Amino acid sequence: MSTRSYSIVYSFKWDKDHINNQLVGYSDASHAGDKCSRKSTTSSLFMFLGGPIYWNSRVCKVSAISSTEAEFVSMVDAGHDLICIRQAMIILGLVDRRYSDKYVPLCNIWIRKPDKCQCYQKFEEKDKDGYTNLHPLRKFPIMADNTPAIYLSHSLACHGRTRYLGSRIGEANTLVNQKWISYEYLETKEMLADILTKPVTPAVMNYLIPKILKK
Repeated sequence: MSTRSYSIVYSFKWDKDHINNQLVGYSDASHAGDKCSRKSTTSSLFMFLGGPIYWNSRVCKVSAISSTEAEFVSMVDAGHDLICIRQAMIILGLVDRRYSDKYVPLCNIWIRKPDKCQCYQKFEEKDKDGYTNLHPLRKFPIMADNTPAIYLSHSLACHGRTRYLGSRIGEANTLVNQKWISYEYLETKEMLADILTKPVTPAVMNYLIPKILKK
C-alpha cells in the first residue's frame, strides 16, 4: 500500500475540559514476534485531535512467557509515555496542570509540592461569582486488545498463574489509580498500533491507515 498521498491532519476542535477524549493511546504487542530471539515486539501510538503525535515500536529486552506478559510490558510502557506526553502538553497549556505530578490534592484544593524553601501555591479556578470551580479530572484512555491484561491492570490480585507478573501488575495499578490513566478494551481489528508490531495483510493496512492518516 502506498502512503504517498496520505498526510497527518489535525482538527481544530479542541476542548481543554474534555482533553481526555481527544488524546487517546493505543498499545499492542506481538508475543515472541522475533523469530530469532523469540522476544516480543511492543508498540504504542497516540492520537491527538485526529492525528498521530507519537508512536514507537521496539523489541523487548527479555522474553515474555505469555502473551499477557507481553501486553503488560506494552501497556505499562505506553502509560509512562502518556505521562511524558501529558506533561509536555501541560507546559504548553493544553492540559489542566492538576494532572501534573507536582500537584497533590488536599481538602479538594490542589496545591503545589514545595520545592526546597518555596511556599505552597494554591491552584484555583474561580467562576464569575468568585467561587472556586474545579471541574473533575477524567482519566486518559489507553486502548488494548488483551482482556486478561486489562483486568489485571485494575486489580492487585495475583493468581497462581500470574505470580510472575506481580511487579508489573503493581505498576499498572499505580498508573490506573494515581496517574489518571485508564486501560480500555478495543477489538483487534480496530487496534491502530497493530501495524507497528508485526507484518499485516494489505486488507488490514487499507483499513487502519486511513484511520491514522488522511488524504
